[in-house]
Amino acid sequence: MAVKPFGDQTLTDAINRAKACELTMNSGRPRIMNYMQTGKSEMAELTKLVTVLAQQVSEIEKKIDNCPSGSYRKPPAARPELSVPDRPPIVCYSCGEPGHISRRCPKKENTTGGKAGFNQTGNIDPNLLQGLLKQLGGQGQSAPLN
Repeated sequence: MAVKPFGDQTLTDAINRAKACELTMNSGRPRIMNYMQTGKSEMAELTKLVTVLAQQVSEIEKKIDNCPSGSYRKPPAARPELSVPDRPPIVCYSCGEPGHISRRCPKKENTTGGKAGFNQTGNIDPNLLQGLLKQLGGQGQSAPLN
């Protein structure tokens, strides 16, 4: 704390100024003491509350330990296993080949400019028909193409 020089001319003026400073400093001390008392009482109260909580937790732990294993349910798993039913392989509707869908068919447009799944005469491709019948459960039984 920096001390500023005062323009006191006599020793009495300096003593009076010192007493005034001392009174000012001491007037703040009771407030600090009050805060210290409040802080101590709050700390004591918190300590009591924590000990009560610790006792309650230990009682609950004892109850859980003494329970038969069948009566205490463990919490469910955070992420249950997802069961995915067995699905048939993906078969393309355009070419009848497994492994891709029609939108990503490599044979979507053939070189003659026709649509995939149809031969040059405009008839449906037998492989496509076989694949579609397998998907529908016909087990590959196809009708004549005429």
